This record gives sequence, structure tokens and C-alpha cells, in this order.
Amino acid sequence: MKKILLIVAIMFAGLSTAMAQTEKGEMGAGLNLLYGTEIGNLGVGAKYRYAISDEMRAEAAVDYLFKHNHKAMFDANVNFEYLLPVQSADIVTYPILGVGFGSKHKCHPENKNKGIVGINAGWGAEYNITDKASVTLEAQYQFFNQHCTQLLVGVGLVHKF
Repeated sequence: MKKILLIVAIMFAGLSTAMAQTEKGEMGAGLNLLYGTEIGNLGVGAKYRYAISDEMRAEAAVDYLFKHNHKAMFDANVNFEYLLPVQSADIVTYPILGVGFGSKHKCHPENKNKGIVGINAGWGAEYNITDKASVTLEAQYQFFNQHCTQLLVGVGLVHKF
């Protein structure tokens, strides 16, 4: 029992010494390479981040998945991320929760331009290359309706300012 308590105490001590990766007011902009399961193809995205606090940031993003099998996708999202630093000072993970507005051909085959609102939920990780640059890996589900859900996986670069 003492060994278990010692291990738990060491884990909490390690977590408490980890520093948050973001300071309130910090901003960043980035580009992503994406893969979406709904379209089954690659795409590109752009994002802008603003740190609401040291632990939370808001993100506005737009994504475009290239046409595949006569289907393409465009969406705009507002997400919130709660930053959870890993013991390494260069890595932070975060859950993602937000809302999105998209144009999805499969959801509305009779009207390709019909928009649809949905919910985003996922997880991300960020590795700081320098003080001003980081690499991100994110996976999020986009729930638009019972016929339109997809996993969106992205790798990106972010410049902080």
C-alpha cells in the first residue's frame, strides 16, 4: 500500500511541476493537412487561436476536403481547448469541444449547397519546436446528424505571436 501511495504522490508531483504551454492573451495561426472519413480524402485547413486563460484557448478554423467520388466538404468551426501539460515542458494535450457549420454533400444529396450545424469533440496534442512554433496532431469527431458524422484527423504547424 505504501508503494502505491508513493507512486501516486510522485505522479502528482510530476504533474504539478509541469508548466502550461500558453499564457493568457497569446495568439497563434496555423495550417493543417487533414483527412476526413466522410469524404475519404485529404484536405487543408487554417486556424487562429487565442488564449482565454493560461489553461484554455478558443480556436476558429476553416477546413476544405478535396473532391473525391463527386463529394467535397467545407466547414467553419469554433472550438475550445482545455490545455493539459505533459511532464515534458514541450508537449501539451487538450480535449477539443466546439460547434461547426459545414456544407456536406452526403447529408443533403438533393441540395449540395445546404449548410448544416454540428458539434465537434476530440483530442489534440501540441509539441513546441521553438518559443514561436509548434506542431499539432488532432483527431476530432464532427457530429452533424445521424447520417453525417466523420472523424477528421489533422497534422499542422502553428506560429505563435
